[in-house]
Amino acid sequence: MLSSKAKYALKAMTRLAHAHDQGPQQLDDIAQAENIPRYFLSGILVSLTKHGLLTSKKGKGGGYVLAAAPSSISVARIVHLLDGQGPPSHACCGECPEPGRCSIRSLVNASRLHTEQLFRTMTLDQLAANIAPRQEPRR
Repeated sequence: MLSSKAKYALKAMTRLAHAHDQGPQQLDDIAQAENIPRYFLSGILVSLTKHGLLTSKKGKGGGYVLAAAPSSISVARIVHLLDGQGPPSHACCGECPEPGRCSIRSLVNASRLHTEQLFRTMTLDQLAANIAPRQEPRR
């Protein structure tokens, strides 16, 4: 359902939501703590910065911070930025030779609609509240 890129972005953004009041977080620390390949995470964070979800600061004491309060950034905004708007709501599983006669089509479509609604209403602060605090990486 979610691409690796979207999953990694949500993990990184959730970590930044946890550290929202602690100043910039370094790329290497986020990558290590979330077990995300550094090169992959770098591209994701650059993209999120270009689209206004993050700000970055270079140099000593630099890193990434959320550009807005975690309560104002929805999961859907992040996922749509990286994965697009998702499959059309009328799509099913793609395996039906006759979609009009598919017995599970309404179930699949309802599931997608509920997931989309959840993504639109869940914010980073809510997502961050659902996980246990992480240990800080050792230096």
